[in-house]
Amino acid sequence: MILESINKVKLYRLLFSFDEGLAKEKRAHSCPFCGAPLHTSNYKRTPRGGPDDIPEMFSIRHSLCCSAENCRRRVLPPSLRFWDRKVYWSIVILVTVVLQQDRTEGYSAGKIIKMVGISRHTLKRWIHYFKEVFPETERWKRIRGRIGAEVDIGQIPSSIILFFIERSGSAEKALTSFLQLFSGGADVF
Repeated sequence: MILESINKVKLYRLLFSFDEGLAKEKRAHSCPFCGAPLHTSNYKRTPRGGPDDIPEMFSIRHSLCCSAENCRRRVLPPSLRFWDRKVYWSIVILVTVVLQQDRTEGYSAGKIIKMVGISRHTLKRWIHYFKEVFPETERWKRIRGRIGAEVDIGQIPSSIILFFIERSGSAEKALTSFLQLFSGGADVF
């Protein structure tokens, strides 16, 4: 159920539209460094792991830069499609870790590695991030206060996805809600 989500172009279209809104919202503010207006300065990314037929426009990273000649600093709005500098789509990272944690459909590490086209080291790094690093971040503390105590901290992100599936009844809505919460760019409650 959740695996099919990473191959649906309509999900990437939805995430792109969320990102457009977040960029528009961020552009309405001034430069956080000098107060000058912000200009659009998008750039192309080459994310891995998504469907082959994904339109090129979905690979554009919304970005802004200061209009002041002496500043010109870049401002990145939150994104549901991209996690920081990671080369894989955020949805692919999320689904991969959830499948490895749950193993409800018989997805071994080897099977996941083959399906997504990642190395064993990359999978271990992603799992380590959610198991060891993420629970110590400010991002998690902000999220934790919003979702309640029923989420098992040892099973992040899987337990959060299940929380959202119970609320929405849809894997795609649950994934989108998690990404909205994770990015800090939208209110899902």
